[in-house]
Amino acid sequence: MLCWRVPRGFPRDHPAAEYLKFRQYLAGAEFPGTFATSPKFYPTLLDVFRKATNFADVVPAVSQPWYPRWSDAINVELTACLQGKITADQACDNMIAAVAKAKRA
Repeated sequence: MLCWRVPRGFPRDHPAAEYLKFRQYLAGAEFPGTFATSPKFYPTLLDVFRKATNFADVVPAVSQPWYPRWSDAINVELTACLQGKITADQACDNMIAAVAKAKRA
């Protein structure tokens, strides 16, 4: 679902305005159906949940000094994924790691 305008506090011409208009975000991982009954399912599920980043931690970040470094990392990871150089899971893992790295820099 899309909002008509960016949320309060963000300028209309913000570089991420297109994305700030979204009301929801969804991410996922694909596994074969048989995986759901395997002994690895539950530990893997917990691992995926632990790696998830709350988008509320990211959206306010656009005004933080580390955001441009993270934004650049996102573009690199998404491009690599779209070119088939890495999987979507790898791109997500790399982007999550990039948040922590950008905050430390």
